[in-house]
Amino acid sequence: MMMSATGSENGKGFTLVETLLAVTILAVGIVGVLRAYAAAVNALEASMYTQEALCLAKEKMAEVEETAIEENGTVPAKERGSFEGRYKCFKWESDIDTTDLFLIDYEHPEEEPSRVFLNKLKVTLTNEDVKPARRFSLETYMENRLEE
Repeated sequence: MMMSATGSENGKGFTLVETLLAVTILAVGIVGVLRAYAAAVNALEASMYTQEALCLAKEKMAEVEETAIEENGTVPAKERGSFEGRYKCFKWESDIDTTDLFLIDYEHPEEEPSRVFLNKLKVTLTNEDVKPARRFSLETYMENRLEE
């Protein structure tokens, strides 16, 4: 009985070149999967970061609006500060500007409708601890309760 070049009787089995080729293809595939996984983890971290920042901005915007309502009016103002605790890396800035926009108040139909002017409220969050620095802004309009 004669042996084949591969070392088996029937020529069955893999040569060293075939095995190396299969391992190389498998390694390239695994590297691709790991890169995709790393990209997915980075995207998840970025979305969580963005969600936290937007929640903080909404919280600060609600605080500013609540303060304006409690003071029964708003005046153009600019304030700055930072959060405490876990979010101390975020700095905030609020800016209230008067506008020419108004709502028509139809509360008393027998009288001529009054105009309620609106102020523009902008809250900006900045985190300079990350590179490049990240910045988030929210804008809304709120009623100017002061007499014009």
